[in-house]
Amino acid sequence: MKLAQSLKVPMLRHSIELSLCTVQEVKRSLEFERKRLLKAFLLYQLLIGLLMLAAAIDTLIVPTHCPSSCKLETRPLFSHTCTCAYLAVNCADAEALAAFHGDLAHALAPSIWGDALFYLQISQCSLPTGLDLQLLAPYPNLNVLSIEFSNMTSWDASPNGTWPPSLFAVNLRYGNLSSIPSVLQTPPPTLQTIGLLGHPLQSISPDYEADVAAD
Repeated sequence: MKLAQSLKVPMLRHSIELSLCTVQEVKRSLEFERKRLLKAFLLYQLLIGLLMLAAAIDTLIVPTHCPSSCKLETRPLFSHTCTCAYLAVNCADAEALAAFHGDLAHALAPSIWGDALFYLQISQCSLPTGLDLQLLAPYPNLNVLSIEFSNMTSWDASPNGTWPPSLFAVNLRYGNLSSIPSVLQTPPPTLQTIGLLGHPLQSISPDYEADVAAD
């Protein structure tokens, strides 16, 4: 019995020592892993900082400015072209329109404004039969279209034209519409607001009201 007890004590001591060694090894391993992750995180933050610094220097050295008709522009990193978000084309502004050769189609060219247009406002332009929807095709992110102070009397959908897939609102203000233009008879599914103000509207078809309410 005494021999058995004398053997158990060293074995127990050895087991405890092994356990302590294992704990120390695990601790060192975790500490190493933590330091490695910390270094990787610091390196990532350093690279992000250098990238932002390079972008700021690039903006200062090669500044990009949109034409004056752009009321709000964005600045994607390392982009040296105009990226307009809010475009206001006023055909009564002879100086601004002269830069586009007096042509509305040229004034809406994506090569000038980029393709990130969000809000388009067209004022005092001759649009008796409305705007060709094909001119809006390059702007898939267009959210609001506003046409103001025009001589619009009708607006039919062009055969090859479709509304931008993200269009939320169409505002037609101060024109010569006597009825809801046919282009709005089948609005895009994303359209939530149709604003008609300052037109000599004679009547609105009950069928149209029902269709719009149903949509």
